[in-house]
Amino acid sequence: MYPIDDHEGGPPFKVSVSDYEEMLHPVGFKATCISDNELAISRRKGREKLGRWRKSQCEALV
Repeated sequence: MYPIDDHEGGPPFKVSVSDYEEMLHPVGFKATCISDNELAISRRKGREKLGRWRKSQCEALV
């Protein structure tokens, strides 16, 4: 994920981790891990994140 929270205009357009959560939670995804990307290039260091999301298992209808 490349969250940009202090950028006007785009591309890339302004986005935050909460924007990802707002879009993914309603369709059944939950973040299992979100961390800074330690391998990001220097100009994106601290602004780029790695996220792992897992889709919830639906219960079978009875």
